[in-house]
Amino acid sequence: MTHLSEASTSPSASTPARMTARAAGRRLLPVAAMAVVVALMIRGGIARNQERIRATSNDLERGRDTIRRFTAEGVRYLAAQQAADGSWAYYRSRSPLIVPAERCPGAASTMRILLGVRGTGYETRPFYAAGLAFVRAHPRAQPSPAARAAAESEQGEEPAIEALTLRWLLLGPAAAAADELRARLAGQQTRRGLFRTRLSDNVLLLGVLPALGMDAAPVSLALRRTFEGGGPEPSPSWTVLRYLGSLAAESVGPAGTPALDALLARPPALHASASRLDSLTLAAHVKVRADHCLRDRDPCTDLNAAVGALVQRRRPDGSWTAAPFAADGAYFTGSAAETTSVAVKGLSAFARILDGRASGALVSGEEDESRFAGRPAASPAAPLRR
Repeated sequence: MTHLSEASTSPSASTPARMTARAAGRRLLPVAAMAVVVALMIRGGIARNQERIRATSNDLERGRDTIRRFTAEGVRYLAAQQAADGSWAYYRSRSPLIVPAERCPGAASTMRILLGVRGTGYETRPFYAAGLAFVRAHPRAQPSPAARAAAESEQGEEPAIEALTLRWLLLGPAAAAADELRARLAGQQTRRGLFRTRLSDNVLLLGVLPALGMDAAPVSLALRRTFEGGGPEPSPSWTVLRYLGSLAAESVGPAGTPALDALLARPPALHASASRLDSLTLAAHVKVRADHCLRDRDPCTDLNAAVGALVQRRRPDGSWTAAPFAADGAYFTGSAAETTSVAVKGLSAFARILDGRASGALVSGEEDESRFAGRPAASPAAPLRR
């Protein structure tokens, strides 16, 4: 027979142990409850974050579809406005609204429109090939001095330096064009560094001078000082001049040239609210600012308002109202086709930003901190759909 000790069977000995266990249990209950609450809060926070991300993704997809549709409709408008010879006319008017206007043939305006379409995904369309064929055949875009001399005798046509430089940027270098440009630039550089031609020509030349074996640094420095000095708005405007510089940078390669990089290094700020800018200036700002955003991998949410203002101005036929590209004395020059081409270029660049936002390739610091652990890694931005 086994004997049990008095201590093991005494009620007075087991009571304190049971009381201690119950007290410990009461102390643990709030801790466990708090842990459950925290777990539920974390789960709820993740669910809300997932829902926010889904909502943001849906908004981005709707925005991408809208931008692509507007871009496509703008391109259709350009194709419909193209002349039978593959060109686009420009207009001269005493009103900044370009109405009423005198229709003029335009080799330079045609080349600017083609440069605006290039890189948007629509270069394979027949209208683009027809425009290139016009540029190759038109005497005002030819490097032949004899052909150009005859063409330049006609009143109201673009200066030779502009046409030759645009042709170079659009079609690439040619020996005859190089000789012609060197001859026209010889002795034309001022002590400031700029050539004695329009400011816009100097901007475009930054993309050509290195290939001509000429030093672009003095021109770049003079342009930077001119831009930073401000003063009265030139014609074309500061924003449109930067847009032309971005076209030149695209023509000489993804990295551009040191001279162009220096000119475009500082992201331009709008000098007025979007509502006060004409459509050409607003579209040019969108394109140049978008270039900086893509280069710096910045989602640039500040660009949303400018794009919103731009798309609201689109007309039912897919175009944007003509805004003056330049002013020459009492006359303004420009066209709805040229304004639309700049809008197409800007919206195409913004579409790539939306692609980057949707894929996670362009994410701000705040958005990055709010990601949840299960979010998939960013994938490369999708190409612009045609």
